[in-house]
Amino acid sequence: MAKKVEYQAPSEIGQDFQKAYDGLLMSKDILDKMREAGEAKPDLEARNKASRERVLRWVKAFKIKIEL
Repeated sequence: MAKKVEYQAPSEIGQDFQKAYDGLLMSKDILDKMREAGEAKPDLEARNKASRERVLRWVKAFKIKIEL
């Protein structure tokens, strides 16, 4: 039977993904407040959502733990 070798992401990468995700959440909050103020930016909201989903797919695939 073939030996299975699995990549383990270094802990620094988890910190980087956490910073990226936190920044995207802050941007989402700003966009939500802009929408509430009548200055909606649907294109930026869609890009933000797609970026958050992308980060979550990466951390799931590489089994990186971040705080949601």
